[in-house]
Amino acid sequence: MGVHLRNFALQGLIALGALGLAACGGGGGSDFESSGAVTPDPAPVGGSWEKDNFLPVSTFAGLCVSPRSGTDPITGYDYDETLGTRQDENNWLRSMSNELYLWYGEIQDQDPSSTDDSLAYFEELRTFALTPSGREKDRFHYTIPTDEWLSQTESGVYVGYGLQWALLSSTPPRKAVVAYLDEEGGGNLPDVVTRGAEIISVDGVKLANGDDVDALNDGMWPEGEGESHTFEIRPLGSADIVTVTLVSSAVEADPVQHVKTVFTDSGRKVGYMQGCPI
Repeated sequence: MGVHLRNFALQGLIALGALGLAACGGGGGSDFESSGAVTPDPAPVGGSWEKDNFLPVSTFAGLCVSPRSGTDPITGYDYDETLGTRQDENNWLRSMSNELYLWYGEIQDQDPSSTDDSLAYFEELRTFALTPSGREKDRFHYTIPTDEWLSQTESGVYVGYGLQWALLSSTPPRKAVVAYLDEEGGGNLPDVVTRGAEIISVDGVKLANGDDVDALNDGMWPEGEGESHTFEIRPLGSADIVTVTLVSSAVEADPVQHVKTVFTDSGRKVGYMQGCPI
């Protein structure tokens, strides 16, 4: 849950990549079984591959080796898929990565017709650079089965502190504040942790210009329950800096947090709803 300091454009790609592959009947080899009748393969869309020349991702949307029919449980609408080729699917991944991936300039462009395994192709569409500490620069590039993804998103449970960060600047000087709390009243959070509180440091590393990005990521987005991390924060409207310790836990986020009716100056009644992205 959340967005990482140097991976801010990546999480959406993870979801889109996983769902996009699933929407085309998986990401491996062909799912067709022999039935006696042979259907000719369609011609790939987009022509021959030209290195570092990318067509819009919409060019390849819905072109699938194994198009499905019926209702998409994610959108609630009918599947909009037509018969395509593995090259079309790989081209979708290639163009999507070029448009959305944070380090798109570090991807070594690969011929989409070079493999029949889209999952393996997706694994190449990333940066392989390392951070100064020797860890992978991109630690969150992966795919998961659609049913597992749906289970995670529909449960509304994640590991964290019961709050969501708003990353206002992901490059030095970085800036992040508390966007909102998952529980009204803050749950078990210290009273000074409220919406708008600014993060000054994480486990002794200054957020604005600190070099230890791994420590910042690990503290702000813990991977397991029971992790303890120390934050310096500046409460909203205060000039003082306060030190707090936050302990991660399994948090159940309410997808609809606040619902009420308000009246405009003209007397018109308007419904207000605040949702939580899970």
